[in-house]
Amino acid sequence: MPSRSRPGKPRGSALRTLTLSGLLLGVLVAQEYALLGIPNVQLTVMLLLVYAAVLPWGALVPLTVAYVVLDNWIMGSLNIVYFVPMLAAWLLLVTVGKGLAKAPRWAMVLWGAAFGFVYGWFFAIPQTILLHVDLWAYLAADFPFEVVMASTDFVTVAFLHPPLVSLLRSLLGHREKDPIQPE
Repeated sequence: MPSRSRPGKPRGSALRTLTLSGLLLGVLVAQEYALLGIPNVQLTVMLLLVYAAVLPWGALVPLTVAYVVLDNWIMGSLNIVYFVPMLAAWLLLVTVGKGLAKAPRWAMVLWGAAFGFVYGWFFAIPQTILLHVDLWAYLAADFPFEVVMASTDFVTVAFLHPPLVSLLRSLLGHREKDPIQPE
């Protein structure tokens, strides 16, 4: 019986990607809740950048959307004020991450660190409207948390991203060279 998979793809790779996507979503959610007691310290940015470097768009986007839905649902914040900025921010992260997948490692590390600030900015306007506070006061109060997130992202992307990209590639059965270039 002829295979219906795309040329160059091993048979069953779609099922493998779907199954692994479910497991990766579980890892994403579990690590965030394991680190919940430490404000803005998480592995979410690094993991989504790993996923962006390896997964096809057809798996990456649904995984990202599912993560945002689950995160909002579990935290009891499934409303437009939190959901829309969070979804937009995480989709921006993976889109830029996908574009940087073959760039030098320092570019991915800098994007990961910058995203620590960008993520907070996505919430600034909705939060100032909701809380009736001055935008600059909100940004000033959020700045220390953004620094913590940016620092965490810098370290985790610098040290964990390359080996996890290689690991995920091997789990998916990819044989091509790791796209992360040495510095």
